[in-house]
Amino acid sequence: MERPVMENIPPHSIEAEQAVLGALMMMDANEHKALEVTDTLRPEMFYNMAHQEIYRAMAKLKNRDLITITDLLDKQNKLDECGGFAYIAELGKSTPSTTTALQYAEIVADKYNAREIMGVLHNGISQIYDKQPNSEVLQYIGNASQKIDLSGGYEPNHIGDLSSSFIDRLEARQKGDRSAVGLKTGIERLDDEIIGVGEDWLVTLFARPSHGKTLIAQLICSHIAKREAVQFFSMEMSEDEIMDRFVGITAGIGPKALKTGVLNDYQFAKLGEVLGLMDRKQLNIFYDDTPALSLQQIRHRVKTTIKRKGKLALIVIDYLKLMTLPKADREDLAIGEVTRGLKQLAKEVKVPVLLLAQANRGTDKEKRPQMSNIYGSSAIEADSDLIIASHREEVVNESTALRGVVELIPVKFRHGDLPRTVYLKANEIGLFTCLTDVQVGDLMNQEEARGSRKGSTAFTG
Repeated sequence: MERPVMENIPPHSIEAEQAVLGALMMMDANEHKALEVTDTLRPEMFYNMAHQEIYRAMAKLKNRDLITITDLLDKQNKLDECGGFAYIAELGKSTPSTTTALQYAEIVADKYNAREIMGVLHNGISQIYDKQPNSEVLQYIGNASQKIDLSGGYEPNHIGDLSSSFIDRLEARQKGDRSAVGLKTGIERLDDEIIGVGEDWLVTLFARPSHGKTLIAQLICSHIAKREAVQFFSMEMSEDEIMDRFVGITAGIGPKALKTGVLNDYQFAKLGEVLGLMDRKQLNIFYDDTPALSLQQIRHRVKTTIKRKGKLALIVIDYLKLMTLPKADREDLAIGEVTRGLKQLAKEVKVPVLLLAQANRGTDKEKRPQMSNIYGSSAIEADSDLIIASHREEVVNESTALRGVVELIPVKFRHGDLPRTVYLKANEIGLFTCLTDVQVGDLMNQEEARGSRKGSTAFTG
């Protein structure tokens, strides 16, 4: 008896495969729609061998575009067999839409599954022609059918695979390696409490106007920028104001002296030092004073900065209320979309995000800031690793003993016990230094003696 021959071309859709690859080129690797596709497809599900190699290359890249994909394929000596630069460029141009990427992926998966089923049935028919017992043929078809993997490309990770990297990270922490310990803010007592800011953290600093949140953020930026690069988005200040602030903070020159231009010889010398650092890119701050940026614009600009200028240590956004929020039924839902996106951005680029937020007017009534005083507090609380309130008691209480003091009050910490409040005292030029436990204790006892602090207790260290 003559064996059957599979004369028909196996089920496939080159158009759907091209559409999937083109859509992936237009999306971030961790974008929700992209993850849906990669959870659905494995490389071998593509009928075209070149498409399999292109998809494998994409899976290895976090930032996928024409240049990164073709560069990787070229390094693997597979670019020519995949159609070359021109073919891959055409994939991105001819994609109808990224919104239907999952539908295209499901078509590709369905065609693959049909080919697998056909293969099992074809082998079963061949065994019949080879006069194998019917019982064995049925057993083969049953066993082979169960082995067909109809699942997608998601591969679960086992925690045991992390053991080696955990040991390496622990040893690096013991040696004081910044990448393992975390980023230091330069506010010593805060650093002692939180140890270090993780590379994928979203940190929210909130306050009412005139309570010091922007100045605190710039102090942190100035400290970090002497060693590593930071990106500072200000939707409130002009570039001249940004420059004045950073020069004053770094040089130790008060805002009044800079505004009047009346500087002594020492201040002129310090000013020259700071400008020299900036010119030599040794004070590494990238600023952006574009108003009303959206989440997508910030994502794009951060990734562009990293691609062109290299690794960042911190991203600062001043501030949430001035961003262009996405459309949503309620403002808190729109804020939630932004904070989730910023947390995702931190995880993608492995750079912590410091988000400044405005407290609502309930703070003035409460005297002391609370979590509920933040606009969109529930979403911010859910997404932030660390939330700190910046508070100046003298703004709400003129008779306080805490004049010139900014309190950094942690209200949420995901990675341990809630840190203690940090007290910063303004010096004669308007910048801040950390108060010691003894200094804070003296001030708090004075405050309690006056009876002017609502709900306060003496500081005990």
